[in-house]
Amino acid sequence: MKKSIPLSQKLNYPYIYGTLRKKLYLLGENDFYPQLHIKNSFLKLSSRIKFWNFLAKKNKNFSHFYNNNPESSYVNNSNLDKNDKYYKYYKEFYKNGVVEIKDFFNEKEHSSLLSFLEKNNFKDIDNNKSKSSYTLCKDLEINSIIHNRTKTLEKNLFGTELKMQNYGFSCFKKYKGSYSEQATSTLWHPDRFIPAIKLMYYPTDVEIDPFEYVLNSHIINQQFFNNIYKIIEDQLIIDDRLKKAFKNSNYSEIRELEDKLNSKIDFSNYSTKKFNCKGNTLLIVATHGLHRRSQTRSINSQGTRSDIIIGFYNQYTRYNLLKLIFSNSNIVN
Repeated sequence: MKKSIPLSQKLNYPYIYGTLRKKLYLLGENDFYPQLHIKNSFLKLSSRIKFWNFLAKKNKNFSHFYNNNPESSYVNNSNLDKNDKYYKYYKEFYKNGVVEIKDFFNEKEHSSLLSFLEKNNFKDIDNNKSKSSYTLCKDLEINSIIHNRTKTLEKNLFGTELKMQNYGFSCFKKYKGSYSEQATSTLWHPDRFIPAIKLMYYPTDVEIDPFEYVLNSHIINQQFFNNIYKIIEDQLIIDDRLKKAFKNSNYSEIRELEDKLNSKIDFSNYSTKKFNCKGNTLLIVATHGLHRRSQTRSINSQGTRSDIIIGFYNQYTRYNLLKLIFSNSNIVN
């Protein structure tokens, strides 16, 4: 049962301020960054998409995605020293929409992250025979390790300093004789219709359900927008059927719906890549591009997938974009 909040606490300033701030930041959505579609908006979908893309393009780091050759745009307009250890990774990220960085943490840091995962997520799975476990880390030392290693990436990807978060550790185990857990993330999808970035870290080897990305789908052009509209339309039409199929583990219908969705998407000029990552690997991903959790369907296979997904939808928000109205445009050619 959800614990009720005393009236005296509801009437104090911090609670009122925090509640109003959250409502203003959310604006009826699930987080602070514009989502694919919402039920109630004073703007129609096309106008909403145009408005937020107009603002996002003003962010210099995001503007590369609007160029037909994002890599070239980045190389010609970046102030980052070419000898910087991450320069080659940024180039590849803007070229393909995703980049893999192996051995991301040092040995001591990696060991600390594995220890936390072992005490929390793996313990839950081993004791309860559960398929999945999620832990929101509130350990300052662990969160500091992650933030200290990722803050430079964040500054160069978003163009601004971002605060440390409570990072989420998750783990999923596929047992022999069963299918992987079904979820809508197994379908090709973009997270947003404007530039969106996630960091995906894999502490251990990815044995099942590798992340899969559609290379070049991060380029925001007419093909990108055409796919966005088709995906939103199809989601609205078959969403209920899809949820019911997942709930009932109706694999034949899930595959039928997958094929129906995929047939509407224009994959020309694109190619796909699966990331069967080794432990201690970080992916930088432009999640406005098409991606999915690839499904391990073999009944005889088994294994685990553990990850730390670092999203920034409550860090770099719609209000960071709105501030760009009052700034000089950073659009690059």
